[in-house]
Amino acid sequence: MGPRRSHTKSKKGCSQCKLRRIKCNELGPICSNCKRREIECDFQKKDPPSTTEPTSQSGDASQASFSSCATTVKSPASTPTFNPFSLPNLESLKRSTELDVDDLELVHHFATVTYKSITHDQAEEEHTRIWQYNVIKLGFKHEFLLRGILAVSALHLADLNPSDSVEYRLRATNHQNQALALARDELANPSVYNCHALFMFSCLVILMTFAGPRQPDNTGLSGNLLDWFYVLRGCNSVMQLHWTDLENSFCYPLLREVKNSETHAAHVADECDRIIDLQRLCHRIDDRETSRAYSLAIHELLNAYTKAWFLRRDGRPWIIAAFVWPNVLPQRYLELLGDSTPESMVILAHFAILIHWSEYDWFFRGWARDLVFRIRASLSEEWHEYLKWPEEVVSVPPIVVPGMPTSSALH
Repeated sequence: MGPRRSHTKSKKGCSQCKLRRIKCNELGPICSNCKRREIECDFQKKDPPSTTEPTSQSGDASQASFSSCATTVKSPASTPTFNPFSLPNLESLKRSTELDVDDLELVHHFATVTYKSITHDQAEEEHTRIWQYNVIKLGFKHEFLLRGILAVSALHLADLNPSDSVEYRLRATNHQNQALALARDELANPSVYNCHALFMFSCLVILMTFAGPRQPDNTGLSGNLLDWFYVLRGCNSVMQLHWTDLENSFCYPLLREVKNSETHAAHVADECDRIIDLQRLCHRIDDRETSRAYSLAIHELLNAYTKAWFLRRDGRPWIIAAFVWPNVLPQRYLELLGDSTPESMVILAHFAILIHWSEYDWFFRGWARDLVFRIRASLSEEWHEYLKWPEEVVSVPPIVVPGMPTSSALH
C-alpha cells in the first residue's frame, strides 16, 4: 500500500461544506459544491454567514416565494445573528428520515389547515407566516422538529376524522416518540444551529401534550404531564441561552409574548384571591423546604394567572404567558408533583383554569375538566374543599371576552 496522500487543511471553506464535512474548493462567487447543489454559498456574500440575512437562491418562482415568506420578519433593530434557514436540508446531509407518502399528507395538512387552528383569522400576518411557512421550512433541516409537525398534524386529523382517529393517533404517537427522543439529544448540545428549532419545538410540545391521548384512568395522572414540563423547561433553558439569536430571527413575534414585562396589581384580576388562598396549604407542612416549594409554585401561578387574565381581557394572546409557569417552578415542587402529593395536585388543578380559558381550541378541548376531576378522584375527601373553585370553572364553557376570538391558540 502506497503512502497516504497528504493534503493541506484549510479553515476558509464555506459553512455549507463545513456542515457536510466535505472539502470546499474555496472559489467565489460560489464554490463548486454549493453550485452543484444549487444552494446559497458564503462566498456570494461579503460578510460571514453568521452575520447576514438570507436571500432567496431558488431556481423557480414558487420556491422563491416560499423562501421570501419564510425569512421575512419584523425584528428589533440590533446585531443580525445566524440565519437558521442557511443550514442544509436533511436529504443533503444524507440522513434518512424513513418518511413515506402518508407523511406528505401530514405536511400538506399542516401547511393548509392545521396552521390556521394554531393561529386564528385575526392573527397578525407575521404569526401566520411563522406557522404556515417558517416552522415547516425549518423542519426540513431538523428531524425532531419535522416529526413534531407531523405528530401535531396527525392529531389534528384525528380530531377532524373520528372514524379514522385510531389510525391517525397511532401515526401521531410514532412521530411524537421519535421527535422527543431526537429533541432530548439536541437539548444536550444546544447551539446557534439548533436553538430556533428547539424553541419552535417547545411550542409544538404544548400542542402534543394536550391533543394527545389521555390515560383511561388516573394512572400517570401527573407523571405524563411532568415529562412534558421537563421538556418545556429544557427548551426554555436554550431560549435563555440564545435569546439574542432568537430575538433577531423569525421567532421574534412569539418571543414578544414571552418577553411581555407588563405588571399589574394581582388583586385587580377576577378571583385572584382564590389562588392567594392556596398559601394556607403551606401552613400544613412542617418541612421548610417543601413548604417553600409550594409557596413559590403558588406565587408563580398567581403571576401567570394575573398576566394571562389581563392579556385575555385586552383581547391579546395569553397562552404563552400561561405556559411560563412550568418553566419557573422550583425543582422541589416538580419532585413533589412526581410523587402526586395532595398539595401539588391541588395547585396543578388551579393551573387547569388557565387551560380551560382555551377550551374552544381543539387541542385543549375537555382537557382542563378531565384533569381537575381526575385529581379529585385521586384525593381523599378532606382535600375536596380545595378543588371547589377549579371544579366550578371547568364545569361550564369559558366566558367569551368581547373583542377576543373564541380560539386563543399560540399566535
